[in-house]
Amino acid sequence: MKILIANLGSTSFKYRLFEVSAETDATGGEQELARGGVERIGGQESRVYASLDRPGGEATQ
Repeated sequence: MKILIANLGSTSFKYRLFEVSAETDATGGEQELARGGVERIGGQESRVYASLDRPGGEATQ
């Protein structure tokens, strides 16, 4: 099962995506698949970032 957790603020959006299975749920060992967000939404200094759980999986703009 995949779980998406999102945090929305007035000028930001952040998220994390997890994979949770029956085995990992019993031990508390969920796997983070992705994370990212947008900071300072609407401003000139806004920033978008994301990372995936794989080689070369990071990006920032």
